[in-house]
Amino acid sequence: MSFAKPLFVLLSAVAWPLVGLAGHPQGGNSSRLATFQDAGNYYFALSVQADPAGDYPLASAYEVVVLVDTSATQTGPVRLESLEVARELARSLPAGASVALLACDIETVDLSDGLIHPSEGEWDAAMARLKKRVPLGTTDLAGALRAAAAQFSDRVAQRTVVYIGDGVNRSNLLTKSQHRQLVDELIAAKVTVSSLAIGPIVDLASLAAIANQTGGIMLSRDEIQESTQAIGHHLALSTTLPVIWVSDTPLPTALSSHFPQRFPPLRVDRDTVVVGESAAPIEVDSLTLAGSTAAQSAVELSWKLTPEASNPDLGFLTAVVAEARRDGGVSLPALGSSGLRAMSYMLADNATAMVKAGQFALKSGDLESAQRIAKEALKQDPNNAEAAALLEAAKRVAESQSATVPAGKFTQTAAGTAGNVVPQDPAAAPALDSPQRQSPPPTPSLLDDTLNAGDLLSDQLARDRARAQAIETEVRQSIRNASERMRLDPSSATEVVLGLKLLLERIDNFTDTEPALRAQLRSLVSSELEVAASNEARFNERVSQSEAIRAQADQATRLLREINRNDEGLKQLVEQFNFLMAEQRYLEASKDVAPV
Repeated sequence: MSFAKPLFVLLSAVAWPLVGLAGHPQGGNSSRLATFQDAGNYYFALSVQADPAGDYPLASAYEVVVLVDTSATQTGPVRLESLEVARELARSLPAGASVALLACDIETVDLSDGLIHPSEGEWDAAMARLKKRVPLGTTDLAGALRAAAAQFSDRVAQRTVVYIGDGVNRSNLLTKSQHRQLVDELIAAKVTVSSLAIGPIVDLASLAAIANQTGGIMLSRDEIQESTQAIGHHLALSTTLPVIWVSDTPLPTALSSHFPQRFPPLRVDRDTVVVGESAAPIEVDSLTLAGSTAAQSAVELSWKLTPEASNPDLGFLTAVVAEARRDGGVSLPALGSSGLRAMSYMLADNATAMVKAGQFALKSGDLESAQRIAKEALKQDPNNAEAAALLEAAKRVAESQSATVPAGKFTQTAAGTAGNVVPQDPAAAPALDSPQRQSPPPTPSLLDDTLNAGDLLSDQLARDRARAQAIETEVRQSIRNASERMRLDPSSATEVVLGLKLLLERIDNFTDTEPALRAQLRSLVSSELEVAASNEARFNERVSQSEAIRAQADQATRLLREINRNDEGLKQLVEQFNFLMAEQRYLEASKDVAPV
């Protein structure tokens, strides 16, 4: 399942930083209505937030389902931190709250046997079972969310699912309609989904989109400096803050075409953003939304609105609205103003990358592609001067080519007709003896830079080729040196193997070279590494054999020396015995020498 389109992938700034809930507007509902006008169309971004100091009906009970990702990516430090966050989250819940613990990968497993009180021993037992669970497989996030939503029991309780994982879904991929159905189910049950994005690769866009639709928050571990205990405490606190589910009340006519089409829930700790388009100037002075909390109590909120003047920095809204219109904004990851701002940065980066591709197309003579790329870049970032210059340059080159008319072997432009030579006015020609006026050099423009961008690109490509040749030469020379060193000094095989492994790492770090060249050099080094490893093994085997032979020889020498010592001692005893017998000292010989 993917909750977001490819357009909304780079959204690290969407994740809310871990800060206290203080610092928000104190008193009164905050709002802002920013606009952008483009060719008769009026785009807007509306930000509203419930009053943090407002007196909202509180829920009579709180039910929290902690959903911990146990797929294969959740290992090592990631797994340890996930366990610590889950443990601290349960400890920080208010008295009387109920909590369930689920583990999800390919399947979702209930580790707590339903909702329990975190202060009881059952929670510790559930955490112990989670700790023993081996991270394997991939994640079925849709199935996990449905399983978590099925855990709730009290209709009037405030229901929150806290997901801890990377949000990357590779099992049970959903279609657009199935995705919408899942979101509808969560909203109908008033289930808020918050998350902590943690893992080597995280899908922030998916987690932001589902949090936006259900009134949740999202934290990114990579953006947080605080401890896991602080993160768990913050997530627990967020489950107790009121969430206002907006009813399907019509908005003012100027704001009627908005996305997401279903107005997202409101929170007191972050703002809610909708974007949209209007065919007429946006004129609205107030907004009133009706909704309800988990306590089933009706709530009505009002804001005074003052449409801001068209801001060119909001030109990215054209691309955001066009993308959101595809699915009604269900996959829109604009989680508050921070999320919308992150999308603007991402679109600007995309436009810059497109301009580089368009400049290459222009230099290659593909004018149609250059114009198409420039137009698409301007859709994503209307204020991109380089994209505008690229489009103008492509048009100018196309016009100059269309004005050229072939005339036999040569060509003649539209300034003159074939066969009719336009005489030059003698008065217009400068006199031979009069100095010509030196006109000032033209001021360089961005358009000229764009027309010359192809030359710069050619120079860069030439430098890249030279660098690639230098790298290839260096690698081949290193391979020859390694081979020669092993031939002259077999004992250096271990050092050669280590050097070749380091060379492989260097090749992998040459990310700005052609993949084909890297693969070729890698193959050469790997082949030489196999030879070096084989030589190292043979050398080590010969050394081991030599050491074994030397050890056997030393042992034989020691045995011979021991035998010689024994023979010498025996000889002395025999001589002593003979001497005593010759002296007729039989008793002494029998007692002192013979027993030995």
